[in-house]
Amino acid sequence: MKKSKKSIQNIASSAKLFSDYCNLTKKILRSASREVSQIDFLKVTSKYLLIFSGCDGIELWLQEDEKFIHWRAHLNQDWDIEYELTKGEIKDEEISNKNKFLGFKRIFGDVFTSNVSVSHPFLTENGSFWTGNIEKTFIDEDKTELREILVDKKFQSVAIIPFAIDNSNNGFLQLNSKNEYFFTEKEIILYEGITQTFGVAIANSRAQSALKERIKELTCLYGISQLAHKQDLTLNEILTRVVKLLPPSFKYPNVCSAAITCYGKKYETENFSGSDYKLRSPIKINDKKIGWVEVAYSIGSDEFEEYLFLPEEQNLLDTVSTQLSLIIERKKAEEERELLEEQLRHADRLATIGQLSSGIAHELNEPLGNILGFAQLIKKNDDIPDSIKDDIEKIIKASLHSREVIKKLMLFARQMPTKKDKTDLNKLIQEGLYFIETRCKKEGIKLVKELSPDMPEIIADSSQLYQVLVNLVVNGIQAMENGGTLRIKTVAHRDKNYVSILVSDTGVGIDKNMISKIFMPFFTTKDIGEGTGLGLAVVHGIVSAHNGKIDVSSEPNKGTTFEIKLPINYESEE
Repeated sequence: MKKSKKSIQNIASSAKLFSDYCNLTKKILRSASREVSQIDFLKVTSKYLLIFSGCDGIELWLQEDEKFIHWRAHLNQDWDIEYELTKGEIKDEEISNKNKFLGFKRIFGDVFTSNVSVSHPFLTENGSFWTGNIEKTFIDEDKTELREILVDKKFQSVAIIPFAIDNSNNGFLQLNSKNEYFFTEKEIILYEGITQTFGVAIANSRAQSALKERIKELTCLYGISQLAHKQDLTLNEILTRVVKLLPPSFKYPNVCSAAITCYGKKYETENFSGSDYKLRSPIKINDKKIGWVEVAYSIGSDEFEEYLFLPEEQNLLDTVSTQLSLIIERKKAEEERELLEEQLRHADRLATIGQLSSGIAHELNEPLGNILGFAQLIKKNDDIPDSIKDDIEKIIKASLHSREVIKKLMLFARQMPTKKDKTDLNKLIQEGLYFIETRCKKEGIKLVKELSPDMPEIIADSSQLYQVLVNLVVNGIQAMENGGTLRIKTVAHRDKNYVSILVSDTGVGIDKNMISKIFMPFFTTKDIGEGTGLGLAVVHGIVSAHNGKIDVSSEPNKGTTFEIKLPINYESEE
């Protein structure tokens, strides 16, 4: 029996529809296997669905645990596809409690949870809702409100097809057309198959994306761990390298930049920008914030900027900040230990030099005294020729100079007796600077005195402290050949039981490699003949004899500050 022409056309049409259906499912699965973002995946697949269905618009509702995204793709007046993304949270009671949903809104809830009743006149056996005329679907008084809940007023034909993404997440596809009776029952069956494929594709895409992100995050954390165990790297070097590991671990590395701020110092990638789209996590040590880690996207204008960051990426940033806190704390402890060890070695060297200086001073003192004494006796003899008298005068001057050197060595070695009594530091400074002020004016140096009015008296040898002050002030003046500012300041730290004298200049400064050597006897940066190299050695000896401490901070071409710390309640052992 021959088939009618209409029957053949129907078969051909069905065959083409089935072929298009197969091609569409392949495209959807192929898109899911590519390493693209969820936004790009939705753009591509919704475009495929629009072309396949011929609809004016489609909507996708995709559940992700306690949240969902609503994706819209529709044709505008120019027949271009426009996309829109919104996010929301799912409340359990809104899903489970059907009393809150009436009419079409109740069907919406049923479709979303895949909990449907086949007895409903507009549902298929698989729970899909479809209608060819939204106006005629609801004849009760709430039909306008219910229609607006579902679609835009301009759509007549609507289909909602539920599908499963995984065991705990569902979704549904909504197809919208301006034409009446746009869908057929066979097409709805095909869409039900397409959405099941789409659910598998979404699950696969999410799994691949999650795996890719976890690999990037673990790579970042592994890199930080490797840097943390490199003992030869300084903290600055570690932070400089860590900040470069951050952008590749985020979703869009090509437009991602990062910065780490630690104790006011900033480490950042070359392209770091102050974008509004950024994540930040604080770096804390002992619950005190010392900085932060931040990443930013420099996207510019993109309709989905607010969805750039994943929740896991904030967790990654928090983990990085925690790791950095541990690294910084450990490195700071190592630096403090090394500093203390260096101070101990320096103190040992000074003590050894002091013992050596003391021995030399004692050994030279007696013969030098004899030389000086006999030279002075010979000079008193009137029978000596003038030429010999000149030589004797040179011997006496050299002996007196040598005696001063020995006295300074003994001060450094703390062998000179001290006469300690109550001392007013402010008064001592005022009197000591009286003869210095004229020299400062002559050399274009501004002398600034900041003397604390509540300075307590201390037990000290005022003549020795005067020598400390003069040595430091003269050093400061000599460091400012072209003028500058010399600042003398006193501070009382009653809570810590010590007072400070700070002498600051704006001179050439001291190289950090030289600071550890400046208190050693005979060490000087001055030209030959301009100093003995004992001035700061004497300062160190006197301060140590007073159970005090000297701190030095200096920056080349900016100046130097010496801080003398003396105990308030120190009593002489003599």
